[in-house]
Amino acid sequence: MRATNLMATRPRRAPHTANGSQLEGHFIVCGLDELGFRAAEELHRLGEVVVVINPQETNPYQGLVQAMGVQVIHASYREEEALRRAGILTARALIITGNDDVGNIHAALLAHEVQPRLRVVVRMFNPELGESIASLLHDCKVLSSSSIAAPAFVEAAVQEQFEQRLEVGGKVLVLRRARPDEPDVLLAVAATDTGGAVVIFPEGAGEALCLVDTGEVASAFHPRPSSRPRRRRWPAGLIATRDLLGTLADSRVRYVLAVVAALTVVSMLILHYAAGLSFLDAVYFTVTTITTIGYGDITLINSPLPARLYGIALELVGAGVIAMFFAVITDTLVGDRLRQALGGLHRDMEDHIVVCGLGNIGHRVAEQVHRMHIPVAAMEAVEAQKAVFSVRRAGVPVLIGDAREMTNLQKLEVGRARCLIACTDDDITNLEIALNARAINRDLKIVIHLHDPDLAVRVQNAIGLGVSRSAAGLAAPAFVSAALGHRVISTLPLGNRSLVVAHALVGADSDAVGQNVGWLLDGPYARVLALHRRPGQIWRPGSEVKLEAGDDLVLVSTRKGLDEVLRRTEARPTVSTPATA
Repeated sequence: MRATNLMATRPRRAPHTANGSQLEGHFIVCGLDELGFRAAEELHRLGEVVVVINPQETNPYQGLVQAMGVQVIHASYREEEALRRAGILTARALIITGNDDVGNIHAALLAHEVQPRLRVVVRMFNPELGESIASLLHDCKVLSSSSIAAPAFVEAAVQEQFEQRLEVGGKVLVLRRARPDEPDVLLAVAATDTGGAVVIFPEGAGEALCLVDTGEVASAFHPRPSSRPRRRRWPAGLIATRDLLGTLADSRVRYVLAVVAALTVVSMLILHYAAGLSFLDAVYFTVTTITTIGYGDITLINSPLPARLYGIALELVGAGVIAMFFAVITDTLVGDRLRQALGGLHRDMEDHIVVCGLGNIGHRVAEQVHRMHIPVAAMEAVEAQKAVFSVRRAGVPVLIGDAREMTNLQKLEVGRARCLIACTDDDITNLEIALNARAINRDLKIVIHLHDPDLAVRVQNAIGLGVSRSAAGLAAPAFVSAALGHRVISTLPLGNRSLVVAHALVGADSDAVGQNVGWLLDGPYARVLALHRRPGQIWRPGSEVKLEAGDDLVLVSTRKGLDEVLRRTEARPTVSTPATA
């Protein structure tokens, strides 16, 4: 009891530097999962001081962050004591990376209560709820790591060659391989030298990874309705007709219809020549016979023996064929409804994309591919996974099972698929899924989610299993840039590193006013993609263009380069002088 009281009265200590001084302007990362580690690593590379609050005593990333010299506090970041120990009162920003929306909201509200002026960056899966929470706080940015990373997975799956799309200044740009001297190329972003190393912003004329203007107008600049449009309800008769015509997609229906058509044509010819009926009467007699209607207005009672024998055979065969026809139609209609309800796969699915794992990433990827009107099927090991119902409701078939098993991959029609995306939460599982899928279909394109960006690069280069992506590696730069106060448009993955596309505003009293663009980019870490100045904008401005107060620059840069440009473009703080008597 005495020990407990001593613990309770122990003074709270904010984090200190090595020489004992209290930290100021540092960053606090709440949560030491993969995203939290990558965010701390990015900040450390920028030379920032980081303090991590980790609720778990044992963590695979703890040794890595401590090796970087990052202080780790073992406590719950939903407790005021832990936030004060991390120095929240003197911190520059707080990044909350937990995988629990409710817990993250709790931490964000607590941080705002303790330090209302603090910048808070929150990870949330539900963007609508996140925006509502952000509007209540002074300086809060809500980001979804899965929403940031998912487009890279989708683009890698859909495009023949990776082409990341982004919207900048009303234009739609793609990141793809091209020659810098091509007319639509705005900026050469990266190239590979003879040693295999990635060179940022190459100056040569060889092929490179470039930002290319597609000529399309960005959808973000079209007016959007304030609410989601309501679906128009079709009349019941049209719905029934649509469903009936939809059965033609089933190969069994097509085969039975072909048999009925062939039987009708053969019967028409036989009855015309053997029984002396006209072609129209022969067709009429055939249809009434095989449908077992038999009005009796035309009979074969006085026809030759071969015609009467054929009439008997036609009745027997026709009854069987029609029974089979209606059985297939009924099975197709009912089966499609059951498959929609239970998430089953259509038997004729081909040239589709298979998503294995419906976690945060898989959920986003499946929905985005479906919105692109590309056939997609998914598999999830746990039926209780919350994304299963949501994805099925959107119309995506979902099978429940272990995607590592060959039989389950065959149920997903991997042999006829265009691409498989393995995005479970376990790297070994994803590798096993990819290897088994490749054994079924040697030509299958594969996109793998691997948590370690370095491993992702090595798997892509060495094993040759397709495109490898790290969700945390893709999302972390956006979280760090938001914490630094950058207006980030997108991130560009380049192997084991990435660039950011962000805005920078030239302040009225900044050092950049009156300087040219070349002075601003004194280093190999950033390039100006566009300069917005009323009444228009300049794409890829030359180094001699003079900067004016209020210019809005769109930069492609490393985090270090972006920090340096922002330092040069920020307005100098005004120093007030005391009044004299």
